[in-house]
Amino acid sequence: MGLYKKGDQKNWSGRQDEGDRFYKKVTVIDMENEVLPKSENKSFALLGFCCDEGVRRNLGRVGAKEGPHSLRKALVNKSFHTNESFNIYDCGDVYCDDGDLEKSQEKLAKLTSKIIEAGHFPLILGGGHAVAYGHYKGIEKAGKENKLGIINIDAHFDLRPLLEGGKGSSGTPFLQVAKDREKKGQDFSYLCLGVQESANTSPLFETAKELGAPYILASTILSKGQVSYHESLKKILGQSEGIYLTLCLDAFSFSVAPGVSAPSPFGIMPFHVLDLLEILISSGKLLSFDVAEMAPRFDEGGKTASLGAEVVSRLIQGFLDGGRK
Repeated sequence: MGLYKKGDQKNWSGRQDEGDRFYKKVTVIDMENEVLPKSENKSFALLGFCCDEGVRRNLGRVGAKEGPHSLRKALVNKSFHTNESFNIYDCGDVYCDDGDLEKSQEKLAKLTSKIIEAGHFPLILGGGHAVAYGHYKGIEKAGKENKLGIINIDAHFDLRPLLEGGKGSSGTPFLQVAKDREKKGQDFSYLCLGVQESANTSPLFETAKELGAPYILASTILSKGQVSYHESLKKILGQSEGIYLTLCLDAFSFSVAPGVSAPSPFGIMPFHVLDLLEILISSGKLLSFDVAEMAPRFDEGGKTASLGAEVVSRLIQGFLDGGRK
């Protein structure tokens, strides 16, 4: 298999009834042989990153490369409620079957930039969290990285040192972004929500401090709720022209998200992110979104896939309710 594979329209079929269900809105596009139409209304584009090489390099539980397929399956029958015209495109999947993570990230960047340039909102489905670096490079390639704010909902900072030879992993994407932005003289505006003290070493907390990267512990969110991150969110929105939001499903408690590379017993709960989505959509600054670390082989009863798909569908519904034009 090559780096890219077109999606299959046959996978987008579901419950036969009236109304807008996800599968009824999806049009499959071959990004290598077809031209992605320019957006004429509210429009969203799915792109899978079938890769867990970064997880393997980070010595995590592999299996996330099947995540995009599982998330799509969970999306099929999600319902929307709107009178507005909108489109959803399935732009296929980027693969990493030869261990060359960097090449797959380059391919992801190229396709993500095409989606952005055509005016669609990218919904990138992972895959390990190495998806974040390829996604960011796509934002950069599309010329949208100026004054960019990055919000990561995650149990981990993902600011680990690079591996031998300067290679990245699922634990390094935001350090890679920070280094790239430093080279270009750009500020690194990064907020991490849901950090677990037991999942990050002291040097990682020091790295976050040195980079000026604020964070909110999962324990703080659990005790104080959404209000715990409002000030930090207000600050990053105020200093950013655009926001890239990334969700690592291991931020959630494994009671609701067991199918991840690194499960968290004391993670946050789904309702903790709902008001975050509403604020970001209402701001008009949300540029793109990805969901990472969906590992179907560990997913009991499809809980994690259902949760990831629900976040995607609620994000789209939020835009349809009056957000992004």
